[in-house]
Parts: sequence; C-alpha cells; structure tokens
Amino acid sequence: MKNLVMGILFLIIFVPFVNAISIENQEFALDIPDVVENVKPLPIPINDELNFIVHGDTHAGDDGATATHKELVKRFLEYKPSLIFNTGDVVHGQWGGPDNWDIFHKIAGKVVKSIPYYPTIGNHDDRIGVEYYFDYFPNLPNSQKNGTYYYVEHPDAIFIVLDVDNEFEESNNADFTEQNVWLDQVLTNYSNKTYKFVFFHRPSYTSGFRGACLWARGFDSTFQKHGVDIVFMGHVHAYERFYINGVHYIATGGAGGIPHTLDVYHDYPVATREYSELTYNYVTVSGDDKSVLIEARYPDGKVFDSFSITQGIPYVPNPDESLKAISKDSSRKKSIKLNKLVFYSPSVLKA
Repeated sequence: MKNLVMGILFLIIFVPFVNAISIENQEFALDIPDVVENVKPLPIPINDELNFIVHGDTHAGDDGATATHKELVKRFLEYKPSLIFNTGDVVHGQWGGPDNWDIFHKIAGKVVKSIPYYPTIGNHDDRIGVEYYFDYFPNLPNSQKNGTYYYVEHPDAIFIVLDVDNEFEESNNADFTEQNVWLDQVLTNYSNKTYKFVFFHRPSYTSGFRGACLWARGFDSTFQKHGVDIVFMGHVHAYERFYINGVHYIATGGAGGIPHTLDVYHDYPVATREYSELTYNYVTVSGDDKSVLIEARYPDGKVFDSFSITQGIPYVPNPDESLKAISKDSSRKKSIKLNKLVFYSPSVLKA
C-alpha cells in the first residue's frame, strides 16, 4: 500500500514537471533545414559609409550567456549597422549539441535575417561538428574549405575571415600555410582598399588566462606587409586592445560567454597593450574613406574605450598607464587585478 501511495504521489508531482520541460523545450525545436533558407548572408549595401559591429563568443545554448546575447541583439537592431561580424563560438556546442543552433536562431534570428551577418568558426562551433556551422551559414562569399575562411568586399574596405579555431596548428580545420598564401593573395588583389580588417577566433595576443594562440602570430608578417588596420579576435571573454608593429589587435569575446580572468601583469611589453578590461562588450566601427572611429561598448551601449584611424595621419600609440604603473609597482598588482575582475555591466545584471 505504501508503495502504491508513493507511486501516485510521484505521478502527481513529477509528470506535470516533465511535461512542462517538454513544452518549454518545444519553443527551441526549430527545423534546421527551414532555418537555412533564411540565413544566407544578405547583400552588402553599396555605399561609401562604413558602419559595422564586431562581437564574439555568443555561446548560444549556454544559459549563462543568454541574457547578455539578448541585450546585444536589442542594441544591434537599434543601432542598425550595415554589417555584423561574430568572432567565433557562435554556439556553446557542449551541452546541447546541434540544438544550440536552434537556440541561436531563436535569440539572434531577427538580426541574422535583416542585417548581413558574417561568422568566424570557433572551437565550440567546431566541437559539435563544422557541418552544422556550414548548414546554418551556407554559401559564405569567396570562401575556401566550405566557408571556414573567406572574404567580404566593401567599396572602401576588405573584410577577411580566417580559421583559427584550434590552439594547435596541426589540429586546426584549415591549414596555416594554405591560409597564409591565400591571405597574401587576397590582400594583394585588394591593395587599393582604404581599410583592411581581419577576423579570427583564438587571439594571437591576449592577457587572458587561456593564453595566446602562438601559431596564429605567423600571419603577422602578412598583416604588416599589406598594412592591415585591425585584427579582431575572440575566445577570451573580455575586451583587450594591443598595438603591435603598426597593427591594432582587438579581442572582443564578450557577447555572452561568462567573463574570463585577465592577468594584467602579463609579460607583454607595456607599450603594446592599450586597454584591458574584464567585461561583456561589443565594438562599433563607423566612418568613411577619410577616417573611422572604433568604439568598445558595454551591453547597455555606453562607450568605454575608443580610438580612431585617420588616413594620412600616423597613429600615435597610447599604452595603458594603469598597466604601466602596475609593472613598476608589484605591490599594486593584486588590488588592481581584482578591480579588473569585479566589473559587470549594470544592464546585464538587471537582465
């Protein structure tokens, strides 16, 4: 009798709960083939204005990333850029598998279907199978190896997306040498472009605890040879900006993934690092053929770092003075490092 009562109680308590879970999950049950029809990159508006957004590590499918990702999508729709780039780890790809792409579409589908949206393959995207990445973003323009690297042309700029998804060169989806030869050729073919922007996932320079992807530095000489303006990277869930041998390197992996620790006492030469902050973030780039303004923003849209590139005027490096002070006074290391770790955008905390 006792077992019968316990069984009835189990059905009363848990069956509605299980059904609720099933109903809740149904809203994510999009059919990937139907999604693909609507996600092919849209034509780039043909005008001279440069107005694009860069963000990364949206990690769709990770519950901890959802609130920030949703807030950024709202900002993007308000901002109405001409282009959007994602520096990789579009989906979390760890606990939900390919269903993470359904979740990404539920959160960002309105943006992807209305604004030209160009992804970068990240290690989490690769983890569940690059075939799902290709299914969601088919026919990326001017692509190599089915779309792991490609380029997008603008009247005043060339945008080049590379594949740096693995910390080990031999395990990367795309071969480094082949990519570098291709990169050199594309930059040669478009040498007349006013601006040259490159995107890849694992950062070649970072203060993040995960460390830099050293083999990706092999591209540096090609960047310098052709005057690449900015290299945008992801993977480290924070914001950092470096200026190395005439090239700006920006890590913007703060679009959802839980923020990572930054070691502000890193051994990079102080003069190379211009800004470093542990925060959710995205970057806007706006301007014309004379100059562009680059602004790093918190999810609420507030600008916290900025610089400009002006044609005909050499960039003057501006190393982070707080980091410079730390390097001279090791007693300040701990307190300043902790200050860097506790900041979160107020708007995200309210979400």
